Amino acid sequence: MYWTYPDYERSYRLWQDHFADETKSKPKNIKQKLYLRIVNRELTSLNDVYVELRNLTKPKHRGKALKHLKQKTAQRSYVKERDGKAFIDNDALISSAKYTAQELAFTNVNRKKIAAKARDLVLIHGAQEDLNEDQTNNLVDLINRRIVKFEAMDRVEAIIIKKRDKNLLFLWVNIKLHYLVGDTMVKSQTEWSQFVGCRNAIIPKLFKDLIKLGALQQIQKGKQGSTSGRASSYTRVL
Repeated sequence: MYWTYPDYERSYRLWQDHFADETKSKPKNIKQKLYLRIVNRELTSLNDVYVELRNLTKPKHRGKALKHLKQKTAQRSYVKERDGKAFIDNDALISSAKYTAQELAFTNVNRKKIAAKARDLVLIHGAQEDLNEDQTNNLVDLINRRIVKFEAMDRVEAIIIKKRDKNLLFLWVNIKLHYLVGDTMVKSQTEWSQFVGCRNAIIPKLFKDLIKLGALQQIQKGKQGSTSGRASSYTRVL
């Protein structure tokens, strides 16, 4: 804090004046809300302060991002009603199962091995109660369905090859390898650059090309800056 506000480091009264001035000029400022909660002893530890700070600075969903969130919430309700006793209410387990399908794709795995892997995942992400038979079969079916989809081919590669853009082809192939149709992708521009192995500056153009091809849809436009907490998000369409 000293390096941020060197003029106020010696007197707590100057700190009070600083926050009082901010209260008048910016009554809805995030720092002001956090400060008041600390002063009123609603936050009693540094960990509580960090948790509250993350909540206050968390980007809000708007526009397409909000619409996408509502669609996913509705989809979850539909799946819960559809599956009945077979529904698995464990997000960590489902997420891990989806990642496992990605690892098992193109390995010529059979259902017995998929079932064994599913049992390992249940142990790792230990639900307090063991899955019933319907839930276990549902988990195995989920992994198997995603493996089949990962191994499926589509027409987009032919269009990209005609463009003779190696970076675009490599990006699309890796997206297909890691994400299925309907999956949401959230990475910073730097992370995408490392993912593809190309210059950071050409990443926006590559995504624009994929959007024009109808392969992706942008849900939320990112905000520049490493501390903004808002990266661009896309959905795979094809």
